Amino acid sequence: MTGMTASVEDFMVDSGISATIELVVETAKQLGLSTNQELIVLNKEGIEVSGRERKDTLLKCEDRIREQIENIFDMPIVNPIKDGKFCGSELIRMPSSYTGVFLYYVLKGLYQDYGVWFEGTPVALKSKGGSGATKVMKTYKTGGRVLTNKEAKLLMEMADMKYYAADIKSGTMTIEDASKNVAETYKKIKEYEDMGIVLPEKATGKVRYFIEEEEARADKSVKDNRYDIFKKRNLEITVPRLNEDYDMKCNHHKKYATSIKNVAGIVWQPDINNTADGKGTVSNDDIFKSYDRAVKMAKEEIGVLGKDFKIVNTHICKQTGKGRMRIIVFDCTTSKGEQVLIHTDAMDMVGVFRS
Repeated sequence: MTGMTASVEDFMVDSGISATIELVVETAKQLGLSTNQELIVLNKEGIEVSGRERKDTLLKCEDRIREQIENIFDMPIVNPIKDGKFCGSELIRMPSSYTGVFLYYVLKGLYQDYGVWFEGTPVALKSKGGSGATKVMKTYKTGGRVLTNKEAKLLMEMADMKYYAADIKSGTMTIEDASKNVAETYKKIKEYEDMGIVLPEKATGKVRYFIEEEEARADKSVKDNRYDIFKKRNLEITVPRLNEDYDMKCNHHKKYATSIKNVAGIVWQPDINNTADGKGTVSNDDIFKSYDRAVKMAKEEIGVLGKDFKIVNTHICKQTGKGRMRIIVFDCTTSKGEQVLIHTDAMDMVGVFRS
């Protein structure tokens, strides 16, 4: 490597694990740290690393090491970011790369056995990419799954000191470290809440990406009581403000897929989508007019759209105790100031809920 700057990873790949450990121990001696502790041998003959096929990040090129890590977690390592069962998903506290995961345990061992740590976070252990909040919302806006229900449940568990009780009792974690983890977890939960993402309080709960009461308002930034009628009628908003990002919510967004699927009949209308503006917003009136039965029933019960009532919001909702079926709900205000909900399952059922 003459004329080049060797990285720790290069050293590990070129010199092997044994040489790396020797370097660590020698470094510890130079720092004046005790080295009279025995190293735990993973395999008697060490991990065989011969025959690697490609030179990439450590766990990609060292197939035998990767296999050992896979055995430890009893799950395959496929892709560092997209694999939902490894770095990017289940192991929330792990770095988002193969090398990062391996170094995490190397450095954790250094800390536990020798007390060696760093003033800042090593590059390999840092989260990659831009602002966490920005990245999360970008993923959500483009239809990706931001946080699984299982991850959310784990995050809520990690916010409780009980989660670390076994580690504290065994001596592998101090009370101070556990308290720090709890504080960091609460900070993460707060970041999600600030983005409008609501974590489930119950084990059977689901991650919510919006606050119903706010989405039900005529103006999300101004408090009103439009949500009261939804609560009174046991209606849960599952897809808020359908007219906003109409094509995305109906065709591409994974979090809304179940609700769209469980609305009887066709929700997405190509002719309506063609009227969308540059922000993907379509008219509530256009959506309403596509359901002839709802228009006919409204004329009989309330009057004419635009004259006797106006549509404030369009939502997809489910009603408690009614199974998986979803209904389209037009939140309206009459010319007399009364709030009414015109609802339809897009096929046979239509009706009105009055405030």
